[in-house]
Amino acid sequence: MSRLSSLQQLNSKLAHFETRKAGFARALKECASLSGEPDNDTYSHLLKLCYKEKLFNESRALFSEINNPTNEHWNQLISTAITSNQKTSLVSSLLEKMRQSGFNISSRILDELVALNTRKKSLEGSLKVLQEYSEEVQPSYESIGKIVTLAAQSASPRLAFEIAFEFEASSPRSLTVDTWMTILRSCAYYHYMPGIEHAWTIVVSENSSAVDEGTCLLVLNACARQPNPQLATWVISSLKSQHIPLQEHHLAPVIQAYAATGNLKEAFPILGIMRQNKIQPQLETALPILDNISKSIDNVDEAYYLLHDLNKQGEAMDVSAVNVIISACVKLGDMHRALSTFQEIDQFKVKPSTETYNILLSGCIDGSNRSLGDKLLTMMKKQNVQPDARTFERLIILCLTQTAYEDAFFYLEEMKGAGYIPPQSVYETLIRRCYSLEPHLYRRDSSLSVNSTQKETLIVACVYAVVIGILWHVPFLRWLIYPFKLLTVGFHEFSHALAGKLTGAKIESIRLDPHEGGETRMRGGWSFISLPAGFLFDLYLLGQKGLAVLSLDYHLLSATCSVLVHKSWYIPPLCYIVHRCNELFNDTLIRKVASSDAVQMSYAFKCIPSRGWGFIWLLQSVGFFACGIIVGIAAFKYEDQRARADMFLST
Repeated sequence: MSRLSSLQQLNSKLAHFETRKAGFARALKECASLSGEPDNDTYSHLLKLCYKEKLFNESRALFSEINNPTNEHWNQLISTAITSNQKTSLVSSLLEKMRQSGFNISSRILDELVALNTRKKSLEGSLKVLQEYSEEVQPSYESIGKIVTLAAQSASPRLAFEIAFEFEASSPRSLTVDTWMTILRSCAYYHYMPGIEHAWTIVVSENSSAVDEGTCLLVLNACARQPNPQLATWVISSLKSQHIPLQEHHLAPVIQAYAATGNLKEAFPILGIMRQNKIQPQLETALPILDNISKSIDNVDEAYYLLHDLNKQGEAMDVSAVNVIISACVKLGDMHRALSTFQEIDQFKVKPSTETYNILLSGCIDGSNRSLGDKLLTMMKKQNVQPDARTFERLIILCLTQTAYEDAFFYLEEMKGAGYIPPQSVYETLIRRCYSLEPHLYRRDSSLSVNSTQKETLIVACVYAVVIGILWHVPFLRWLIYPFKLLTVGFHEFSHALAGKLTGAKIESIRLDPHEGGETRMRGGWSFISLPAGFLFDLYLLGQKGLAVLSLDYHLLSATCSVLVHKSWYIPPLCYIVHRCNELFNDTLIRKVASSDAVQMSYAFKCIPSRGWGFIWLLQSVGFFACGIIVGIAAFKYEDQRARADMFLST
């Protein structure tokens, strides 16, 4: 009797420890004082303490001591494994052993399994748990809510709706309004209309909950794409009840929903309602109506007479409704009917807008009717209707449909003057029009045939070269080009110095002699780079001068006085060419210079004599200059070079 009372006292203390921190450690101390064996209640209390403190290893050790574990013991062990984040394979193994022992899981384990999978964002795992154990135990509405929320967030609105619907159909309990709000957002985002309708009924109709504007916009867009005008009007009523000001993006989906169902009688008045709410509807707003009626002329006539009937009934009309009729006529190519509707616009108690004239100008473009476009522009000015960017764009394109299209550039400047930036499409259209009339002006002739201007340029360049060659050697006269000779020699010597500096040489002196060629003294460096550096740099410059000969303007070559006095910068290229030829000629044939670059190269590399080096450099120079001439012939094909030269010289 005393043992029984002591065991009961121990179990009572263990139950008390479940509400305190560090209860498991104190519970073990109390169990150590027990002389006999603990019973099932003792193990249940200890397992609960392990579950509370997520001590799975201790829980499994205690479970192994139980001779005949009960259903409660199994559930406590598995719950501890789940809450302590044990491996999924271990949890599955324990569940399988529990089933083999003839026990079923509790609702708590089912909820914890669902919570574990939803935390991992594993929709498949959550559904697997629900399918395997829903027959053994009824899942709680919290678990269903978690699975539904995960499905809605995983782009599976239909699955979320079906799970929620089946749960409420088989259970006396209902999901929370927040869960149905999540379903509503997901279904609206993915345009699943059955889920939207049911969720809206529960959230708004049954629970009178307010739906935020963002969700309302999602529902409206879904109603526009999956036509449901009735639900769209309910959404508008909900927005009004929340005192949210209506905007164009609220009412445009309603128009689209009515137009998609063919109910234009309800779609047209919404345009007037928008105007009453100080919302300016555009043609894009009524585009669904346009798509509906522009299928045939009969549909246009029906819409026109419907507008007349609505006007007689006192419905508020907006000019955008008439614009839709005119736009449909233009789209079908019936400009006569479009103008007739435009002339009767006063019957609807509205005035034509800028968009009205833009639509008619589009029709003028289709028919290349410039005279009608001018009349419409005159009417705009009389009625004080201000043109917008679209108006100018249509006027430009209309002018381009004519043979004489110069006015297009006038309207382009008018557009800029009005403060509008012409779009890229306008410039592209202008370019295409100009190219279509005179394509030869926009094609580059890259052939090697020499035109008349290039021929004259080459002849004059050759004459200059001969003259400079004579001036180079004739005493007294050669002083006329002395500065250019000095500049030419300077380029050559500084090329040696630069190459030496880059290869680590020390530059001691640079001497320039326009008659003898100059001299650069240096110590160190790499001679196989610094010695030919002057000529290698010459090769590059010779190629550039060949290009320059063909790109120079005509009068710069033909008018000697103008060249010498006004634009004397053309002399250096030819002086440079003459100097290179003269120096290379001296190195190869005459050997006039005792210590030239070629001689120094022959000392450094004895395999080739100085004449050989000079001959190699001569061939390279001629080749580079010839390449420059050929590229210039192919690249510079200006037929208007005389005019370019006149303009250039005038500056």
